[in-house]
Amino acid sequence: MALLSEPPPPAPSPDDQQLVEAFAELLAADHLASEPGAWLAERLGMIDRIRARLDAKQLDVVAAWSSSMDWAVAGYRSAKSWLVGHTDVSAAQASAWLRTSTALASMPHTSAAAALGRMGFAKISLLAAARTRDTAEAFDRDEESLVEIVAGLSVDGTRQFLHAWKLRVCPDTETDLNDPDRDRLHVSTTFGGRGVADGEFCPQNTAILLGALDAKVDAWHRAGALDGDTRTRSQLYAAALIELVSAGSGRQTQHRDLRPLVLMGVDHRTLAKLPVDSPEDAATRYAEIYAPGSDPLPVPVETIHRNMCNGDVCRVVHNGRSMPLDVGRRERLATADQRRALIAIAHGVCEWSGCATPAAWCDTHHPHIWDADGETNIDNLVLLCNGHHHLVHEGHFHVTRSPDGIEIRDPHGQLVPPPPNQPRPD
Repeated sequence: MALLSEPPPPAPSPDDQQLVEAFAELLAADHLASEPGAWLAERLGMIDRIRARLDAKQLDVVAAWSSSMDWAVAGYRSAKSWLVGHTDVSAAQASAWLRTSTALASMPHTSAAAALGRMGFAKISLLAAARTRDTAEAFDRDEESLVEIVAGLSVDGTRQFLHAWKLRVCPDTETDLNDPDRDRLHVSTTFGGRGVADGEFCPQNTAILLGALDAKVDAWHRAGALDGDTRTRSQLYAAALIELVSAGSGRQTQHRDLRPLVLMGVDHRTLAKLPVDSPEDAATRYAEIYAPGSDPLPVPVETIHRNMCNGDVCRVVHNGRSMPLDVGRRERLATADQRRALIAIAHGVCEWSGCATPAAWCDTHHPHIWDADGETNIDNLVLLCNGHHHLVHEGHFHVTRSPDGIEIRDPHGQLVPPPPNQPRPD
């Protein structure tokens, strides 16, 4: 009696075959530094697509492995402990893989997109985390459209979008997020007396904290104290926090202190608290608060009014002249009002498309240079981080301001498109 042979494995699709061939070509390449930039960019895209396909397959395998209970046969207490012991992942990563693979069983549209390589683990896990007990019904209803939108966003954009979606379907979450009574800070002492801190703050207090830290680090930069300094941003933040706390604890009053800049962008209907005309206009009940390097965070208009009682208030009116934003040839450097306006226009970060460098670390650049009769007015100023500022001057790139933001051209005059999946904030 002839033994039945196993069926042959399915042939790879043309797209899979193309990815395999491109990856094999990349592995065989020895001197990548000599390859054209366009070739390298194309291969990076290929690697990202391969990684997305592998992520989807790994989630499938993790789910099957967890269900098989073979990890118990091998003497482990859980699938997580087996993963930590047999693969190169941390306990937190193993938990994330197991949690996401389990959630995918109830997310058909996400699973389908993952199988096609349209998104990798980072986006898949964010979608899975968005489907909670409170949002499950709304998620199942909106999943198909959510997946289509997320597929075209960056990972950071996905996080912001899903956060906004969750606030829309769970209004109570907004109240919790803005409740300062939920703020917490825990500091524990570890080996040798070193401390480990962990905490969370409402959007307003987060903006105040980040604004104060960035203002201190920015002051060091401007004073030249950080020239040649190799510390990371997180290390500088730690040093700034200690200096701020030390200075504050040694003073009898805070009235002489300079307060950090925190920008609150308010629609005129919000500030006037005009009646809303439709459910869609309900968003006007909230304003946006900005801190250098952060995304705009929604806060109730009542919070804005409270801060107006004891804060410095100024208006930044787009396409208007309510402030002395044009100083012509009288001044070379941007005024404080102009810098505030630029920070508001740029949403607190460098204006170069896709750059997230905090505004406190940015320079004000004259596209029509001041030495060549360029004027110091808001139409001839752009907020650029140090790296992109160097790229404009030493790299001979050119930027101009337009109604839609800034326009960037390379040294050959070709328009530089914004990075894919990284749209500028509205």
